[in-house]
Amino acid sequence: MPPPLQTYNSVLGRTIHNIEQAQGTEIYHATMSDIFRADDTEQAEMISLQSTSDMNVANSPPPSDGSADATPAPNGLATKGLISDLNCSTALLRNLRVRNSILAADLSRATASLSRREEKEAIATAALLLIESRRRIKWMATAAFTFALWVVYLLWCWYMRVEFEYIRQRRGEVFGF
Repeated sequence: MPPPLQTYNSVLGRTIHNIEQAQGTEIYHATMSDIFRADDTEQAEMISLQSTSDMNVANSPPPSDGSADATPAPNGLATKGLISDLNCSTALLRNLRVRNSILAADLSRATASLSRREEKEAIATAALLLIESRRRIKWMATAAFTFALWVVYLLWCWYMRVEFEYIRQRRGEVFGF
């Protein structure tokens, strides 16, 4: 015995149901006989079918299973309206599938582009860090060399202090300071 009929209050509900059926997450698919057994016309219009590609199924009368609660088939206008609604739902489902595939392709392209951009940014950042570290090394080498020159000059002045004192005394005597 099939599960009870599921009705949907909107096109969105039918569309979600159709997508679930297309993905295979739902096992039971409504048939035309389920639609003919529906209580009222509104309930029959809200039921979602697996597909409407087989027109023989859509135009065939409901199977008579001998049950007492079977209702007579609705008139031809209600069936045509139902088929029209199902065709609209199928077209909407196809549009959603196409949109989904386009969005998935865009997402994969964007992801690939982002990963390439991140790789380029990482390479550029590494190059900038290398340049900055080389600048720092050059500056430190220059500072160390200058400091070493000052130390050598101060040591030389300390070593030569006796001679400088003598030179200062002689200048004072000669020039009268």
